[in-house]
Amino acid sequence: MTAISDPLSQGLLLAALFSGIPLLVSTFVSLVLSIVQAATQIQDQSLTFLPRLVAVCLTLFLISPWMVEKLRDYLELILQDLPML
Repeated sequence: MTAISDPLSQGLLLAALFSGIPLLVSTFVSLVLSIVQAATQIQDQSLTFLPRLVAVCLTLFLISPWMVEKLRDYLELILQDLPML
């Protein structure tokens, strides 16, 4: 049972990490922009879209080497455990 559950739990952890980091960046940028909008009383919804998009794309670009390394390690783990299944 652990031959299946260990890679599965690690895969879910990787999915949470890979999606959580850009979500946290997007949330932080949205919070900062909301504070700026409240301070300046500019209530345009389209103003927050481009900075969030740029921040998430930049984050994905910066962490992509780490993501590829983690995915490669995960693939090696899966391929090593494959004969035990």
